[in-house]
Amino acid sequence: MERKTPRKRIQPKKGLLLPIEDPDAYVKNKCSERARKIKTIKPNFDFNLWFDKHYQIRTQFGDEHGIREGIEAEKVESLVNRAMNHLMTYSAILKNFVFINHGENGKRNERVILQEETPEGLLNIVIEVHLIEAGIYEVTVKTAMCITDFNLSDGQFAIQLVGNKSILKRREQGAMKMIYFL
Repeated sequence: MERKTPRKRIQPKKGLLLPIEDPDAYVKNKCSERARKIKTIKPNFDFNLWFDKHYQIRTQFGDEHGIREGIEAEKVESLVNRAMNHLMTYSAILKNFVFINHGENGKRNERVILQEETPEGLLNIVIEVHLIEAGIYEVTVKTAMCITDFNLSDGQFAIQLVGNKSILKRREQGAMKMIYFL
C-alpha cells in the first residue's frame, strides 16, 4: 500500500481579530494596578493675548537697526499659542518653574522667553503672564527679536519649541543649562 502525502492544512491567519476593549474593565494606570477610566476632563483656561507697545513699535517701525524681520504678529501669536501647553506642563511637574505672576508685592514679575528656529533665525519672544482670576490669564508679549545671541538674565527660563516637543532651559551663573524636555 502506497503512502499518501498529507494534505496541506490551511493555517489560521493570526492578528486579524482585534481584542475587544471593555470600557468597564479595570486596567493599569500610572497610579493603580486596577482602575477604570470614567471620563476625560478638559479644564477651561483662557489666555488673553496682549501686545505691549514696545513690541508693536518694533514690529511697525523698527528701532535703530531698522524694521525687525521675522517678528510678525502671526508668527508671534502662533508660537505663544503652541507654547502654552508646554508652560503649564513644566509648571505642574517642576517645583522651581513658576511663570504665572499673581500680584506678590515687592517681587519682580517673572518673564519667560519662548524660542523657535525660523528661516530668519532664532525667534525669541519675551512674555509675562498674570493671573486675572481662576482659569483666566493675561499673556503680554513684551518684545520679540529674531537673533541667535539673545541674552537672558541670570535665573531666567527659556522654552525652545522644536516641532511638537520642547526644551526648558535656564541661565545660571552666565551659562545656559538644560533643565527638562517634553
